[in-house]
Amino acid sequence: MNVAVERLPDSQVVLDITTDEQEFNKALDRAYRKVVNQVRMPGFRPGKVPRHILEKMMGRDVLIEQADRDLLDPLYQQAVEQENLTPVGEPSVDIYQAEPLGFKITVEVYPTIDPGDYTSVRVEPRHVAISDEQVDEALDRLHKQHSPWEEPAEPRPAQEGDRVTLDVTVHEVGSDEPFREPLTDSVFVLGQDNLFPALHDAIIGMSVGDEKTAELSFGEDDEAADANMRGKSFNYGLNLKKIEEQHLLPLDDDFAGTASGGKQATLAALRDDLRNDLLRAERQQARSEIGADLVKQIGEATDFAIPAVMIDKQVDSQVEELRNHLSQDHGQTLETHLRLEDKSLEELRDELRPEAARRLRNSLVLREIATREGVSVTPQDIDAEIERLVAGMENPDQMRQIYSGSYIRGMLENELFERSLLDRVIAIATEGRGAYEPADEPAAAAEPAEDAAQTEAAASTEEPAAAVTEEAPTASAATESEAAPAASADAGLPDDKSITIAEGEAVAESETPGTEK
Repeated sequence: MNVAVERLPDSQVVLDITTDEQEFNKALDRAYRKVVNQVRMPGFRPGKVPRHILEKMMGRDVLIEQADRDLLDPLYQQAVEQENLTPVGEPSVDIYQAEPLGFKITVEVYPTIDPGDYTSVRVEPRHVAISDEQVDEALDRLHKQHSPWEEPAEPRPAQEGDRVTLDVTVHEVGSDEPFREPLTDSVFVLGQDNLFPALHDAIIGMSVGDEKTAELSFGEDDEAADANMRGKSFNYGLNLKKIEEQHLLPLDDDFAGTASGGKQATLAALRDDLRNDLLRAERQQARSEIGADLVKQIGEATDFAIPAVMIDKQVDSQVEELRNHLSQDHGQTLETHLRLEDKSLEELRDELRPEAARRLRNSLVLREIATREGVSVTPQDIDAEIERLVAGMENPDQMRQIYSGSYIRGMLENELFERSLLDRVIAIATEGRGAYEPADEPAAAAEPAEDAAQTEAAASTEEPAAAVTEEAPTASAATESEAAPAASADAGLPDDKSITIAEGEAVAESETPGTEK
């Protein structure tokens, strides 16, 4: 076999493969043995028709075609291995010579990536400190979160600070068709949720059972409205179903026990926990910001062509992320979302493509750095992480069994890999100082953070998972050692190692009708 390689733009390669006469003759012999066992000819036993008679009766072309078919894939695989290529797409084949076989294959391959002098990139650690005011604010949020809401003793109109439950319909002025799916039993806290000011004002003064229509108009450049609402007017139908007012509990040691689930007996201890949770969150934020800065700097300094098929797969992954986000957080299908946005799936994919290319570029660069730095995760590392996660749990044996499943072990492997890689990149860029300072500031021990693998494991048990809001840090806040977002679905990489470290890749939330962005 002879192979000539031509490299094209966008990480495409043309392999011109030809067989020598001896190699092709052996393939013809194999083709004859295959074909002769498939024919029946009077006067000859099955498989015993002489070759010269077979060629005379069926034509030599039959053997040539069979030989070519038998040679194509093995020769292609051999050429790929010989030239050290990693195909990432389906090849196209052009046979330009049947005997001896000569053909060209065009295929997209994994790009050659040179991250340059990434070891010279430098960033400064972030100073991390928590003030008493921040602790007070966190305690205030926790206070409100755990204080009960009750209906007023005497019926009264809605006022600022109330929690209201209402149904909402939206129609474009002049149309009988709903502009968006109606909201049923939607809950808003007046003055805290980002309702459009006109809706907020319309609800104030309504009583339970009242119905009202509020007309809202949006300018062509109104950034508070969705793009498909600008320059239009809408009628918001409001049906107020419940009014509640909050009764704040006394901020004392009893409250500390309630808010901490019995873990803390005093208000002072609860404040210490909040301070340390805030500290861990700030450290994690510093770590993520520095990681994002490094990824941006290194990625922008690296120039290589990404195969279109890999970007397509990354777009597929982001579409699925959006689909799951809409379903889980908004109870909405992607198809409904696209209809409301007056957008086709192809238009959505076109919008996502630049960001998908950026994310994929950064992932590929990081993957190359991981290879050069020898970052890897062993089965023993995963076992140790599982033991860390189950330590202190009420049912460690059951949870250990859940974590040991191949799917969750794979998630843990990705998370550990990303954590190790981010540690290494930050250590290089900060010359060993780390992502934040002071590095030795004390922090109370906390329960393991609920990362992606823990969430998946929790879903496998019958125990309900406790809801944690970002407004009220608790002992389940992310620990300082944990990496940024878990790896997304494989985006066209040759193996299952997909890297998404510190890229700020949250899918933008679809706004609730009547709320400001």
